[in-house]
Amino acid sequence: MKFLITCLFYRDATGSELYVYDLAHELCNRGHEVDIYPQLPGPYLVDRTNGPRIVDYIPEHDIILAQHHQVSAPIIQATTAPVVYTCHSEVYTAELPYVSDRVFRYIAVRQEIADKMMEMGVDGHRIDTIHNGVDLERFKPREAERKYVFVPGTNDPVRHPMYQRLFKEVKGPMLFLGMGTDGLPDDPRITTHEPTWDIADFYPAAEWVAGLFKGRTQYEAWAMDREFKAYDWKGEPVPMEKPADFEQQHGLVSVVDRLEEIYKEAVDARSSTTPSLSG
Repeated sequence: MKFLITCLFYRDATGSELYVYDLAHELCNRGHEVDIYPQLPGPYLVDRTNGPRIVDYIPEHDIILAQHHQVSAPIIQATTAPVVYTCHSEVYTAELPYVSDRVFRYIAVRQEIADKMMEMGVDGHRIDTIHNGVDLERFKPREAERKYVFVPGTNDPVRHPMYQRLFKEVKGPMLFLGMGTDGLPDDPRITTHEPTWDIADFYPAAEWVAGLFKGRTQYEAWAMDREFKAYDWKGEPVPMEKPADFEQQHGLVSVVDRLEEIYKEAVDARSSTTPSLSG
């Protein structure tokens, strides 16, 4: 199949950008043709992309894999290929769905997002909840001296309640890695690091890992056998346990297996309703 993936950003190492990166490369590994159409590309991810093409036009395609309505909605309106639309957050405006009959199926990366989509008018029968996938070749257990509490993620208002709780409760060193973390308070316990592709190198030295519940960080920490403490948008702890079938639920290959079935279903449904030239 020929895939067109639309997204707002493809320049840093944030969650939805890495989702696109991993998905595009795994589809290429399976023999598909993949084009990524980002509104705001950047060399950090573009230079690492090997297989998928980065395009600034709308090439021929069989299916659109959309996210971020600002860039995706005009393309969906202007084309006729089936659309599978992925939502990565129930909080950020940019991540909310484009509600349209043009969308064959919606993917929510956690149940709370599916609930939000239904509130916005998306029929629940058109939503599949499929969690983020983790590349288990990149994120695998490694041992190292434990040195800090590790807090990956962009420094944004959604994480501030969690940060405030950590500032009060954690007595030892904390390493914050992500965009904007250089703006955190001047505190001898805090070390910051810009976003990096080599994030897997920072997990082994973590005493434990802190992050928002059901996000990418949670699954990366579990893949590397590190304790993960989850927090909600109010900074309250959320009890979470690593499932026994973690690799099946969250391994990248297993996740793309499930997504690929939906993509095939979308293309097949389009083919069955398109009149043949001989008809």
